[in-house]
Amino acid sequence: MSALLRGTTKTGAFLIVAWVVLTGRPALPQTGLSVQPPWQTQSAKVFTVKDGAIFADGEPFPLNFEFTWSSNFTEPFFKYASQFLNTVHYEPVSLGVGGQQNFKELNQHYTDAARHRVYCCVGLSVASARSYVGKYPEAAMRGPDGKPASEGRVSYLDAGYREALRESLKSLAVHVRDLPFHFG
Repeated sequence: MSALLRGTTKTGAFLIVAWVVLTGRPALPQTGLSVQPPWQTQSAKVFTVKDGAIFADGEPFPLNFEFTWSSNFTEPFFKYASQFLNTVHYEPVSLGVGGQQNFKELNQHYTDAARHRVYCCVGLSVASARSYVGKYPEAAMRGPDGKPASEGRVSYLDAGYREALRESLKSLAVHVRDLPFHFG
């Protein structure tokens, strides 16, 4: 019987320690201790890596990265993500290369995520640029037969596209760098 109790005690201690490490809060609220890390109460300003560990404003940051492709990113989604201790959300972005950017939806996602203390990390694909290829057909990627590739693929060899892409990426970077709860 004592062996069973020792195993139970060890398991209980492990669960309490795991809870505190993952949530930054004591497992027993009646202790009155507040060990919530600063990156969870306010947006971290600087992320660094040292010896394989991530730090947010100098405090250890547990990276629990959610990478969802098939959901609507609304406020309830981020509430659910935070309940599962997610700390970072992959935010897919459609980058309009060669045109005016519309960041309204992106801003809403950042606002909803920040409400639940979930950081956003921007992810994007620049291989398909239908609107750019539509305006500049000479920028289309070519197959072995010399015909334009399918799916609106663009050639990175096209100097005009590289410049338009540079400007679009710069616009995105400038826009997100000061948003609250940006992980990047």
